Amino acid sequence: MGKILRIAMLFVSCIILFSPARAQNGSGTVVRGTVKDDHGSSLPGVTVKVKGTQVAVITNIDGLYSINVPINSNTLVFSFVGMETKEVAINGRTQINVALAASSQALADVNVVSIGYGTQRRQDVNGAISSVSASQIADLPQPSIDQMLQGQAAGVTITNNSGQPGSSTSVHVRGITSFSGTEPLYVVDGVEQAAASPQALNSPGSSNQEITVSPLALLNPDDIESVDILKDASATAIYGSRGANGVVIITTKKGKAGQAKVTYDGFVGLQQQGKFLKMMNLQQYATLENQLSAVYRTQPRAEFADPSVLGPGTNWQDVIFRNAVETKHDIAVSGGTDKSDYYVSGGYFKQNGTIMGFNFDRYTIHSQVNSQVSKWLKVGNVLNASRSDQHLSLGDNTGIVYDALLASPDQAVYNADGSFAGP
Repeated sequence: MGKILRIAMLFVSCIILFSPARAQNGSGTVVRGTVKDDHGSSLPGVTVKVKGTQVAVITNIDGLYSINVPINSNTLVFSFVGMETKEVAINGRTQINVALAASSQALADVNVVSIGYGTQRRQDVNGAISSVSASQIADLPQPSIDQMLQGQAAGVTITNNSGQPGSSTSVHVRGITSFSGTEPLYVVDGVEQAAASPQALNSPGSSNQEITVSPLALLNPDDIESVDILKDASATAIYGSRGANGVVIITTKKGKAGQAKVTYDGFVGLQQQGKFLKMMNLQQYATLENQLSAVYRTQPRAEFADPSVLGPGTNWQDVIFRNAVETKHDIAVSGGTDKSDYYVSGGYFKQNGTIMGFNFDRYTIHSQVNSQVSKWLKVGNVLNASRSDQHLSLGDNTGIVYDALLASPDQAVYNADGSFAGP
C-alpha cells in the first residue's frame, strides 16, 4: 500500500511539473495571456518583451501570446503602434491579460505648417506645401533666406540673378506661370513683403543690368524658425491674385518657457573666383598686332618689333578679382514662462565680392515678445529692424569684367608714382 501511495505522489508531481501553467525549463517560466484594446478587441502584432532582455514575442491574430521569462526577470513590456506602451509586473503569475489604450501623443506628434490664416496639421492640409525648418539651413553661409532655399524644396526653382553680394534671386514655384510678375508673394510673420522688382542702372552706350538687392537679404536667416511654401490654387483662396505664383510664408523664432538662454552663431569664410578665361599674354598680343599690321599694310608698333623680349604683360583678371572674406556674427537671448516669452537678437553680416569694389554689409535687430494677459487676451509684438550698405556696379557687357577682358595686356595698372594709369 505504501508503495502504491509513493507511485501516486510521484505521478501527481510529474503532472504539476509539466503543467502548462507552471512549465519550466532551464531558462525560466512561461507566461501566457491575451492583449486587447480599450474597446475589448484583440490586438494582433503587439510586441511583448521581457524588460532588460532581448526576449520578445508578437501576439497572434487572436491577440494571444506565450513568452519564456528568464530567471530574475519580473516585468513585461507591451508596445504597439498607436497605443501607449505598458509595463506589467509578473509577480509569479503565469497568466497576464493586458488592455492597451490609444496613444493621443502619437496622434498629435505631427508636423505643423503655416497656411496663411494660422497653422494646421500636415495630414489635414489639402494643398501642396513644402516646409523647410531652421535646422535644414542652419549651416549654409548665404546672405538671405531665398538663396538658402536652393535645392531644399521640391517644385521650387531658385536662381541667382547676379553674383553680386546681396543680389536678388528669381524664385519660381512650379515653373514660370506668367509672362509678367513671376515672383511669389512673401509673408513674414503675417506681414506681406513686396518681391524684388528689377532696377536698371543705365550706362551710356550700353544695355541695362539688374542690380536689385533682395528684400529678404535684409532679414537675418538665424531669426527664422521655418519656411512654408504654398504651391497651388489653395494659396489664391487666401491671398487672391497675389498668391497666383505661390506664397512663401516665413515664421521667425520666439522664446520658449524656461531659463534665459544666450546663443551665439558666427563664421568666417573665404570666397575665391572659381574660373578664369584664358586670354593672350603680352607676347601673344604683340605677335597678333604684327600679323594684323601686315594684313592691313599699316605701320607696326615699334615696341612690338621683337615680341620675344617682352614680358607677360598685365593680366587684368588677376587685377580685378580678389580673395574675398565673408563673416557673420549673431547673438540672441530667449526665454519665458508659461504665460510669456521673449526672443531678442542682433546680427552683423559682411560679404565682400570677389571683384574689387563690391561688398554687402547688413545690421539686423529682431525682437518678439508675447504675453498671455488673461484666458481670452494675448498681447505680443514683433520688431524687425535692419540696415544694409551695398557697393554694386555694372555687369554683363557694361561692367568691370567686360572691360577687363577687352583691355590689352600692354596697358599698365599703375604709374610710376602709384596712381592709376590709363584712361
